[in-house]
Amino acid sequence: MVVVSKQIKSLTNLVVLSLDNNQLSELPEEIGNLTNLKGLQINNNNITKLPKEIGNLNNLTKLSLSNNELIEITKEIGRLTELSWLRLDENKLTKLPKEIGNLTALYSLNIVKYPAQKEELARLIKLDVDEPLSIIQYDYTFESKEINFRKRKLTELPHDILNMKTLDSMDISDNQLTNIPLY
Repeated sequence: MVVVSKQIKSLTNLVVLSLDNNQLSELPEEIGNLTNLKGLQINNNNITKLPKEIGNLNNLTKLSLSNNELIEITKEIGRLTELSWLRLDENKLTKLPKEIGNLTALYSLNIVKYPAQKEELARLIKLDVDEPLSIIQYDYTFESKEINFRKRKLTELPHDILNMKTLDSMDISDNQLTNIPLY
């Protein structure tokens, strides 16, 4: 088991921290002492959960947790009110905490499935989902301006995508589409 030393708490002047590709299995609660952090990248590790102290990083604007083993996200993430960019793709998440709605600065979210909390995420400008057909049930209530369906092995697009009135950019390249709904 690879872990970050608790001594990380002494690095209080850090503004950006990248822990990508280190086979980390957990983060110490002392990570919450790094209150000057604006960017935190912990991609391509084996993290299964975040410490609740992650909510102490009140200056954080960018958090990237792609390709880990996360099953859930701590509700304390809702305290990151400066967070504007969040990557959670390639994890084992099935839902997000309702506190995700407190992230009023969040404009870009990258996740595997479109979460049930659509009302809380109505302010998003960019959504990147790995299973775009999961947005069908949310139809026109989604207000994103940009959506990325690139390289998703899609054979079709959800028909409800036509109801997304605020959408002005959609990447559907590198798929296996046989029909693009234009009605």
